[in-house]
Amino acid sequence: MGMTNPSRTFLLAALFVSLLLVSVAYHSGRRSTRVGDIAPALSFDSKPSDALRALRGKYVLLNFWSSTNAPSREAVDRYTAWVERQPNSGIGLLSFNFDKSEPLFREIVKRDGLNQQLQFRLSDKRMEQLMRDYNLRQGQYGTLLIAPDGRIIAHNPDPADLTDLISER
Repeated sequence: MGMTNPSRTFLLAALFVSLLLVSVAYHSGRRSTRVGDIAPALSFDSKPSDALRALRGKYVLLNFWSSTNAPSREAVDRYTAWVERQPNSGIGLLSFNFDKSEPLFREIVKRDGLNQQLQFRLSDKRMEQLMRDYNLRQGQYGTLLIAPDGRIIAHNPDPADLTDLISER
């Protein structure tokens, strides 16, 4: 004997509501990092906190990279060089490295001549949290330009975009 129409309708409605709730629960843990959105808050209890405080009220290039990811490693070199050439730009840089090996991270920072005060390698737990907060995937890193009000205004801006930004202000 089959289900009656009201029973079938109720079952389908219950299934739809269940799927909707699961979908909302899954997405509510992820934050949006689209242009125009407020960047997820960064909070640390160590050296990155001091760097964040120093950048309050400035534009911030928030860079995520790994030594084994060539595009992200090239980007950290490019952004570091740009920020150092433009010390009065009002744009700060904060870079987070996702290497599993701290000695590798330190060697790359040294070898590439990166400013050690702007480069951070976090504990595995902190790295995982940062990846979740910023919707990063292993091997897919990038850079966000964040306005002083906390809004994301660009993804992976090139140096010409940054130069245009400071000339417009």
